[in-house]
Amino acid sequence: MMLRARLSPDRALELNRKFQTYLDAFGEAQKAARTLLEDLTGTGPR
Repeated sequence: MMLRARLSPDRALELNRKFQTYLDAFGEAQKAARTLLEDLTGTGPR
């Protein structure tokens, strides 16, 4: 919401899309890290 108040609508939309892409990539990295850590500790998936 702060982006809309300070930026043009086009720029806010562009940054929002980039942030969503970042969140998707971060979520995938978390999944990979969880699997890796479970393998290292010898625990299975929950």
